[in-house]
Amino acid sequence: SRSTLSMATRIVDDARPSVTISWTVNSVTVAVVLCTHCEVLLKVLRQGLLQGASTAKLHGFGASLVAKAECHFLQADTVFDVVVVAGASEIVSQGRTLASAQGFPLEIARRLPRSQWCSYVGDEHELGPWLAEAPTDWLWTFNPSIPMLRRLWRHACFTLLDKNNPMVQCPNPRDRYCLKLQAGQRWLKNKRVRRHKSDFFLTINKQFSETFQACAEYHAGTSGGTWITPDLILAMDRCRQEASDELRIWCIELWEKASGRLAACIMSLSVGCIFHDYTTATFVRDERSAGSLLARVLGLLLERSGYTLWYWGFKNSYMSEFDAYGGAMIPNREFWNLWEEQLGKESPADLCRSIAPGQTLDLAVL
Repeated sequence: SRSTLSMATRIVDDARPSVTISWTVNSVTVAVVLCTHCEVLLKVLRQGLLQGASTAKLHGFGASLVAKAECHFLQADTVFDVVVVAGASEIVSQGRTLASAQGFPLEIARRLPRSQWCSYVGDEHELGPWLAEAPTDWLWTFNPSIPMLRRLWRHACFTLLDKNNPMVQCPNPRDRYCLKLQAGQRWLKNKRVRRHKSDFFLTINKQFSETFQACAEYHAGTSGGTWITPDLILAMDRCRQEASDELRIWCIELWEKASGRLAACIMSLSVGCIFHDYTTATFVRDERSAGSLLARVLGLLLERSGYTLWYWGFKNSYMSEFDAYGGAMIPNREFWNLWEEQLGKESPADLCRSIAPGQTLDLAVL
C-alpha cells in the first residue's frame, strides 16, 4: 500500500501487520503491531537513495507485541519513501518530514535552510542511542526548558547556551576522549603533585553557583566570551538540588590553605558509573599547576568511589599527559553503548563515598 503521510498515519491491511508511521521535522518512526515474533526492518529512501535504516526494537508480548523503529537526521520538508519489512511482508509508503519543529517560532523557522534541521533535537524526540548516529559533532536545540536540558544532559549531550541567542549548541563528538578508570593507577606519583598537594584542601558542592559563576568570569576573561549563562547556572543548580540516582551534578573545588582562595575547580555531572566534566578553571596560576593537581586527585577519588569511565569531551592538546592514566578516544557508538548501560543503574558510583558535601579533604593526608 502507498500513501502520502503527514504527522501520523496508520496503515491497516488484513493480510499484513498494522503499521503506524509518524513524522517530525527530521525523523520518522514506525510502530508495527505483530501477530507473531519476527524481525522488522525500516528503510528510508529519497529519490531511490538510502537515507537511513534501522532494525526495530520489540515491546510487549503475545497479542500485544509491537515493533518500533526510527530514522533520524533527515532533511526537513522533504518527501521520502518508507519501506517496512516485517517477516515476509513488505509495506511501502511515502511521506514528508515537517517544515518546522514542534512549537518553533515561524518567523525564525522561515529563515533556516532545510538542511540545518537535520541536527535538531527537541521536545518531540525521544532521546536515545540514535544520537550516536549523528553525521556531525554538533546538535542544536531551541530555547530548551529545564526538563529538556535535563534530558539532554542525561543522554550525554551537554548544552552551550548564549544569552543573546535562543539556539543552543550541543556537543556530540563522533570520537570522545575518556579515561578508563581502573585500580592501581599512580595518580599522585607526579613530582609536582607530591611537592605541592599539602598546600591545598578540597570540597564538593560547597558553593556551586558561586564557583560556576567564577568559571563564567574566568572564561570570559581568557577567551573573550562564555556559554555559562545565569539561566544555565540556575538550571544546573536546580538539577543538583533535585539529585536523583540517575543524574548527579558536581562541583569539585580546590582551595589554597594559606590564603583561602579558590585555586581551581572541575564542574561535572555523572550517570551511573560514568563521570563527565563539562568545564574546568584554574584561578591560581603558578608553578604548582593547581588545575592539573586537582585532576589527578579527582582521578584517585573517582576510582575509590566506584566510577569506571571519566568522560572529558573533545580532546585538547593538554589532555595528552593523561593518556598514561587510561585516556583514549572512544567512537561515539561504543561510548553510547557504555553510557546506555549506566542509565537506571541500581548501584551507581557516588563521589560522596570519598568526601561528603560540606566536609573538607586535606590533600596532605593522601
